[in-house]
Amino acid sequence: MTTTTLKNVRRLPILVVLVLTAAGSLARAQVAPAPALPAEEEKKRDTVLMEAFTVTGSNIRRLDEEKTLPVTVLTMEDLDLRAAATAADLFETLSIGGPITLDEGNTLGADARGDNVAINLRGIGSGNTLVLLNGRRLPRHPVSMSEGSVPSLSYNINNLPTAAIGRVEVLRDGASAIYGTDAAAGVVNSITRSRFDGLSVRARGSVTQHGGGNDWNVEVTEGRNFNGGKSNLLMTLDYYHRDHLWLAQRKFSRNQDIRVTRNVPPPWDGVPITDTAGVVSRDNDFDNRLSTDSSYYGGFVRGVYDNTGSFVGARPTGNRGIITTSGSTSATMATNGTFYLIPLVDGSIGFRQTLPSHNIDDFTVNWYLNPNLDRPILPKSDRASFTAMLRHRLQDNLEVFAEALGYRALSFTGRYPTSFDVATDHNIYVSADNPFNPFGTRFYHPTGAPNADGTPRLVGEPAQVSFLSGVGVIPRDFKPRRIIVHSEAYRFVAGLRGKLRHDWEWESGVLYGRSKTRDEEEYAVRESRLRAALTTSDPAKAFNPFNYTFKLVAQPGNTTNPYLLMVDKPYSNPEALTNSLYDNFVREGRTQLASWDLRLNGTVFDRFWGGPIGVALGGEFRWEDYRDYRPPYAGRNPANAPWNGNPNDPTNLFYGPNENDFLALSPNVNLYSSRTVASAFGELLLPFIGRANRMRYARSLELSLAGRAERFSDFGRTAKPKLGLNFRPNEWIFVRASTAGSFRAPNLVQNNPTPLQRSGDTYNDIYRSEVTGLNRDSSAVPVIFRQGNSSLKPENSKSFTGGVAISAPFYRGLTVTVDYWRIDQRDVISAATIASQLTYDEELLDGATQKALAAGTPLDRIDLGSGTEAYVGNPKVKRDAVTPADTAAFNTFNAGRPASQQRAPVGQVKSVVTDYVNLAGREVEGLDFGLELRLPKTRLGQGTIRGDAAYLLKSDTTADPGAPAITNINRDGRTRFRGDIGLTWRTGRWTGGWYTNYYGTYVDTGTATTQEIYEVLGKPEYISTYVDSGGVRRYRYLVSAYVVHNAYLSYSIPRARGKESWLSDLSLRLGANNLFDNEPPLADEDTGYRRGAGTSAKGRTYYAQISKRF
Repeated sequence: MTTTTLKNVRRLPILVVLVLTAAGSLARAQVAPAPALPAEEEKKRDTVLMEAFTVTGSNIRRLDEEKTLPVTVLTMEDLDLRAAATAADLFETLSIGGPITLDEGNTLGADARGDNVAINLRGIGSGNTLVLLNGRRLPRHPVSMSEGSVPSLSYNINNLPTAAIGRVEVLRDGASAIYGTDAAAGVVNSITRSRFDGLSVRARGSVTQHGGGNDWNVEVTEGRNFNGGKSNLLMTLDYYHRDHLWLAQRKFSRNQDIRVTRNVPPPWDGVPITDTAGVVSRDNDFDNRLSTDSSYYGGFVRGVYDNTGSFVGARPTGNRGIITTSGSTSATMATNGTFYLIPLVDGSIGFRQTLPSHNIDDFTVNWYLNPNLDRPILPKSDRASFTAMLRHRLQDNLEVFAEALGYRALSFTGRYPTSFDVATDHNIYVSADNPFNPFGTRFYHPTGAPNADGTPRLVGEPAQVSFLSGVGVIPRDFKPRRIIVHSEAYRFVAGLRGKLRHDWEWESGVLYGRSKTRDEEEYAVRESRLRAALTTSDPAKAFNPFNYTFKLVAQPGNTTNPYLLMVDKPYSNPEALTNSLYDNFVREGRTQLASWDLRLNGTVFDRFWGGPIGVALGGEFRWEDYRDYRPPYAGRNPANAPWNGNPNDPTNLFYGPNENDFLALSPNVNLYSSRTVASAFGELLLPFIGRANRMRYARSLELSLAGRAERFSDFGRTAKPKLGLNFRPNEWIFVRASTAGSFRAPNLVQNNPTPLQRSGDTYNDIYRSEVTGLNRDSSAVPVIFRQGNSSLKPENSKSFTGGVAISAPFYRGLTVTVDYWRIDQRDVISAATIASQLTYDEELLDGATQKALAAGTPLDRIDLGSGTEAYVGNPKVKRDAVTPADTAAFNTFNAGRPASQQRAPVGQVKSVVTDYVNLAGREVEGLDFGLELRLPKTRLGQGTIRGDAAYLLKSDTTADPGAPAITNINRDGRTRFRGDIGLTWRTGRWTGGWYTNYYGTYVDTGTATTQEIYEVLGKPEYISTYVDSGGVRRYRYLVSAYVVHNAYLSYSIPRARGKESWLSDLSLRLGANNLFDNEPPLADEDTGYRRGAGTSAKGRTYYAQISKRF
């Protein structure tokens, strides 16, 4: 199925090229060229052709729209300078963009994987950036992914048809009063070319200097005027292919132990250092294998499951078969049964009681897995997009238009083989009768009787082996997982636009869009199949998870411990057995969007002070739909899956209808959500000073008012205003300011109340753990349900923007803009944590206990409703009923304690719901700078310089109302300053360009050191010192600034008069991106650098491009 799909994607360009060529030939054959129009007819024609409402940020036309609004316009010249092969490459260079977290490098099971990238304007989350195509919305990407602890349904910018785009307008201001939800940070509006007449073909290919990530694309554009010039049809095809770029193909990212791949400075290089107080310390922070603790060698626990389902770990009776020292070639383990298999210097395998060291000079550091060997920087991708745009003039004041967009992509990515442990896969274990169990029946017998084949056994009860929580093992026979993501999107628009009396224009359109993704992970492991293979005694069906076999080595003369258990040799499970454990994990997502809109724009009251009053009115009705589907066993086990109803019984192969049957992948219910949105909006432009009454120092003064009211079917109404003021004191200074209210509606995942089960970290049940002292209460892994909240309110924000645009009078062609902006968000949606839910639970339980005691109820008569609907604790926490053992533990705890410290009994935690709530606040502010300089024409040609920059003044987040603000400025990719500048130079048929992108420094909060270390190192510049929101001085690694330079040179051959040649209208271009091959700056990340922070992991890339117009 996958091969067929890939072939279909690759055939699409050929089919469309044939269609385009045939259509163009047919049009040329059947439609005679329109005769030249007389001057008066040409003038009349100009008065009746209507353009679309594509003014980004307003529905009212203005003569000076670019300066009136804080809009960054990227023209074809800017696109050439950036040499972006994809829309993602283009938008990553935006100076007002924050770190991109939703990108093609994501590979985890809950990620939105494949050909997917989302824009993050102002760094406040991709959900606050609205993406438009020709002023109308796109369907969202159909797979949600956590962003800032909450699921995001963002817009995939790879859907945009790059071949059809003529320019991109980025509104750097809140625009909910114009466009509605999602526009709190700004709007990105891609505007397609119009009225193209002819056929053009462009081909581009690039090669990276260090290998991997090579790509090529072909664009075909066909445009025709017909029906005597009344109609225009524009069609484009863009096909793109990129090879894999693996982390292992770059020296700076090939290992998650960054100390061995990058020049890590002290104290983070892992070398011991003595501080000013004489204390010797070692910092292993840059060994990012700490975040996985996964290994091909593994961590295990010897023991047995008791009748409550708890695994009780212990050494063999009399320590038979083992030694009790910490590490050896002979078997050893801690008193609780924990042991690790470890590599030794001589190449053999030994045992150890504790987690192996991360010290760079300790050989056991090789115990840890390096996942980067099987992870990509960029997936292999094939992408095809097709657009068609039709405009037809029905009569002088009426035009019909239509748009069609089709997109298909196929991506191949991957990740390291499946690991498993009891934290993610409840009660998984190796049975005592599994022939590969080193502490099972193969090596132990109650009387020490030998095996049937005569090999010896030790005296002792055979034991089970569990997989250590948080560690577990990766069997060497498991294959790296391959992930195949097929995405497609369609969008259709049809409508009418026209002119009414005077200067009123109107437009109405209907839109339907659909986006669909199928994510298929190959070589995922079915849990029930593995459990069956781990708990069988049949050697032909038993699975060996230890990667080695074991043997007993005789100790002559030792009668109490005559044999010691040792590793024998490496072992590979039969391929047929391993393959039988695999299955494909499938996730499918779908979003739909349908809308109807009507807009009117014109002027009234011509005799207002400065000219006619501009008015815009309109409405929109929108329907949105979201579906997240996983088939049975991938989402959840079906109700008929065999299990005995006891979740604590380790003999279950299937763990009930609330679980799924895949290792290390969370179960999920299928989600379906939809909403309708009805909107009405209006704008008013009041010109107080204009052409009619302009003065010497007041050329124009305009006040704009806008508002939009929306009614959502799922949470209610909202309305937001916008107020703007523009003033031009003379011809070369323009002052603008606006203030607006914006909002972001909860997306269709966040407000869906269906609970989604998630794997989680260990928790501490603070009400019970002190009472019982049990590991299950202090460090167990709960069943976590991540649940939407139908009572969520929209995130509200207030924004202000004020700035000035100066067209220098002393140098014609020089324009400088400076804008100050501020966004204040409230009711930001956050996810409650397990700790916060259990803390609230404790508070309610303690309060209920003390209230009952104060009312005279004896402690042994207080019923807190544990395990029932009458539970008085946090309703988000579910507990078992109280057992006799629980009652005894609480009685022991309460004995001798004053009443104020006593606790009524409750059962163990079964599950915790962590839902989404409106809690957080966010304040960000900064400065935007713009520069355009048209250089004077000389004998050597003429050039243009353009540049943009952003300076962040403030970025604070408040987790809870009343909590102290936490600053994010210059933290973890949120640099204070970034910018870009480019030069384009033309002389005759030659064009050259130079582009530089700068991304400033920031602090990596994942690193830490002390004042004593900082001083003994001589206070190096790469350590940043600052005082945090709690008043504590911190010492952190300062990530270096990053600069990338691009350059290109092109040559165009014009069409010769009266001659036709295949060289006519041919253009050749050669260029290089990241000209100086700058590596991404060092950061404490598993890749060795921070993705999405202006970095180029490809390295120096050469490209060639050829284009021709027919």
